[in-house]
Amino acid sequence: NQDTNNNLNNNTIKEIWNSREYKFARKNLLNGKRIKPCMTCFNEEDNGVVSHRMTENNIWRSILGKEYMEELIKSTSSTGYLDSQPITLDLRLGNTCNSQCIMCRPQDSSKWVSLGNKLSEEFDEGYLRQEWKHKSNLNLFDFEWYKNKEFWNELYELIPNIQHIIFGGGEPLYIEEHYNFIDKVIEMGESNHISLRYHTNATIMNKDLIKKWENFDNVEVMLSIDAYSIRNDYIRYPSKWKDVLETMKLLEESPDNVFPKINTTVSLLNVFYLNEFAQWMIQQDFKKISKDGHDGIFFPSLLHYPEYLSVTALRGDMKNRVVEELSKFFELKGYKYAISKFKQVINFMNSKDNSKLLPETKKYLNKLDEIRNTSYKETFKELEL
Repeated sequence: NQDTNNNLNNNTIKEIWNSREYKFARKNLLNGKRIKPCMTCFNEEDNGVVSHRMTENNIWRSILGKEYMEELIKSTSSTGYLDSQPITLDLRLGNTCNSQCIMCRPQDSSKWVSLGNKLSEEFDEGYLRQEWKHKSNLNLFDFEWYKNKEFWNELYELIPNIQHIIFGGGEPLYIEEHYNFIDKVIEMGESNHISLRYHTNATIMNKDLIKKWENFDNVEVMLSIDAYSIRNDYIRYPSKWKDVLETMKLLEESPDNVFPKINTTVSLLNVFYLNEFAQWMIQQDFKKISKDGHDGIFFPSLLHYPEYLSVTALRGDMKNRVVEELSKFFELKGYKYAISKFKQVINFMNSKDNSKLLPETKKYLNKLDEIRNTSYKETFKELEL
């Protein structure tokens, strides 16, 4: 079992960089072996989906060049040890968040902590109760590691070699330490060689931060938006569509080195409405949002867990209706990228039959609706579970 024990509460970045788990991963992947932490991507690829692994590999291949990549591989020892410093970091800054998204859990969002505990008690003995007991067990985690000054001091030492940083959460735009970091890197004169990528729920946006982004090489802002209007508010509860629109408006006027994009988590709730959302985006005729490489359409990310919210849990008749609805988009010209992504969604949806989980899906949604005073049956009327 190679599950990682690395934790920024207890380990430095340098310790993690050549830890047992990282060396294991490098050694096996370079030898063409699949490892457990990467199986989600490999399973997607087996079903005709361009996975996150493939996407990132292609991006870095284009940035670094073939020669650099070959030299990096050669410099990796037979044990997986790499005598170099990281050039990219993916920092998930705790679980502090203002949203209680339908697919998340307490480890992802602080807004889920009290409700998660409630669900672990209110569901009858069985699948959902056990799942939420597991999800709500936060005793082994300290989500405020980013408040450790030693972590930031080490990061500042690494900054001259860093080319790229991803900020996620929780909601990274709520984290004060992130803003301090931006100011410090600009002050150090190191920002111009660093690209940033954000994953944000699009409910808040800081005008001063947008201005400071001009100091960096480029900034990719991935807006987590799953549907149009009230359907997004349901999935990303308690999101308000007017706040999302305000964020999009601000980013439309952002500096030239800022590239806002929409990242859509595809679940059984919104898959039938992807065409509607795409059509809405086309009608807006955004000048910046999702224009860089995405045909002006959102980037679909497949939800794998919880499985009872995955598109694979739909019954065959509903899957047929989804195919029929998404196929309407195929008639449009000039959207080759988006069409290919929609076809990959269909491939994944039909890759397995998890419809036996639908009773759990309905039980989960009904319980949330009871607590939140919402209604999935009214919000997603065309969805026949």
